[in-house]
Amino acid sequence: MSDFGWYFSGAKSIAAGAGFAEGGVPTAFWPVGWPAFLGGLLFLFGPHAFVGQCANLILSTCTIGLTAVIAKRFFPGNSAWRAAIFLIAVYPNQIAYVPSLSVEIFFQFLLLLGFVLLMSGSGAAILGSGVVFGVAALTKSQGILVPIVLTVPLFACDAKWVAVKRWLRTICLLGTTLLLVILPWTARNYLVFHTFIPISTNGGFTLLTGNNPNASGGYTTADPLVTTLPYGPQNQIQLDRMANERAWQWIRHNPGRFLMLIPKKISALWLGDGEGEWIYQMGYTGYNRHILLFRSVRTINQIFYIILMITAAASLPRIWQKRKILPAWCFSGWALIGYFTLISIVFSGQSRFHFSLMPFVAIYAAWAILAYIDKSEFSAPLQEVQIQKATS
Repeated sequence: MSDFGWYFSGAKSIAAGAGFAEGGVPTAFWPVGWPAFLGGLLFLFGPHAFVGQCANLILSTCTIGLTAVIAKRFFPGNSAWRAAIFLIAVYPNQIAYVPSLSVEIFFQFLLLLGFVLLMSGSGAAILGSGVVFGVAALTKSQGILVPIVLTVPLFACDAKWVAVKRWLRTICLLGTTLLLVILPWTARNYLVFHTFIPISTNGGFTLLTGNNPNASGGYTTADPLVTTLPYGPQNQIQLDRMANERAWQWIRHNPGRFLMLIPKKISALWLGDGEGEWIYQMGYTGYNRHILLFRSVRTINQIFYIILMITAAASLPRIWQKRKILPAWCFSGWALIGYFTLISIVFSGQSRFHFSLMPFVAIYAAWAILAYIDKSEFSAPLQEVQIQKATS
C-alpha cells in the first residue's frame, strides 16, 4: 500500500528486466536505492513481499550489531553498548517497520554501516564507507552530505593543521567514492530525461508539500498549489520544476509564515513516534479486530520514546564535560541529529524521518542511564579511555 506498494512494484519491474519504471514509463521520481536492492532480491528469490520482509528482518538485526560497535567506539571502557542494543531491540517502532517494504530500515542500516567503516580509519574502510554512503544517497537524497556531517566533530575538536589536512583527505576520498557510485545513475537519468538529475525528481514536490498556504509543519498535500500539479510519470520533470518554483515563490512572498512553520516542523519531526502503526492501519486486514492491542502498544511506544529522548538529551552536557577524554566521534550522532533537523526546517517534519537516527538516541540514552545508576563504572575507566584515545 501507499509508497511501500510502489517500491514493491518498482522492484518487480527491475527484477523483470523492465528497468526502473512506473506503468511502463521510465521514472526517477523516487530514489532508486531501495527498489534496486529489493529488485535484486526478487530476481533471486521470486517476486514475493515476504522476500523483502525477510531482508528487513536481517537488516534490522544487523543494525543492532552495528549499534553495539558504535556504542563501544563512542564510550570505550564501560557497558553502555549492552544497554544500547537492548533499548533498540525492544523499541516497538523498530519492530513495527520490519514487515513493511518501506525504505526506513534499509537506509538506517546503510547509515550505521557506513559510519562504522568510516570510524575504522583505514584507506580501504574509508573507500568502503564512500560506497555505502553512495548507496545511501541513492536511497535518500539527504544521505549525500551525511559523510561530511559525521566527520565535522573531528575537525571541530582538533583544529590543528595536521588534523585539518587529515580531515580534508578523508572528505575528498569519501566524496570522490560517493560521487562515483552516484554517477552511473545520474548518467542514466540524463540519457532518459535529457536533463541533469543527480538522484531523483521529487525534490520540488517534497519542498512544496512542506511550504504552501495550508502547510502546518508536516506533509501537506491538500493545497491547491500541490493538487494542481501535472501528475503522472510522463510529466515528472515538469512537475518537479513547477513544484520547486511554486515552493520558493511562496517562501519569498511569505517569509514570516515560513519562519513560523519552523517550530511546527521540528515538533512534527521529534515529538511524536510510533508511526509504524499506520502501516498496519492501512495494510493489515486484522487491524480492527486487534485495535485495542495496537493502540496500547502505540501508547507504550510513545512513553518509551519520550524516556529515550529525555535521557539522550541529558547525556549531552555530560559528554561535553568529558570532551577531552572521550573520542571526538561521540559527537557525530548529535551532528547527524542537527543535520536532519535542519532538513526538516527547509522541507517538512515527519516522525518517520527520525527513525534512522534512533540507534544513536539509544546509545546516548543508555550511557546517560548507566551513568546515573552506577557513577563509579563511568569514572573508573577514564584513564583507560585517555590511553585508548591517545593510541588511536
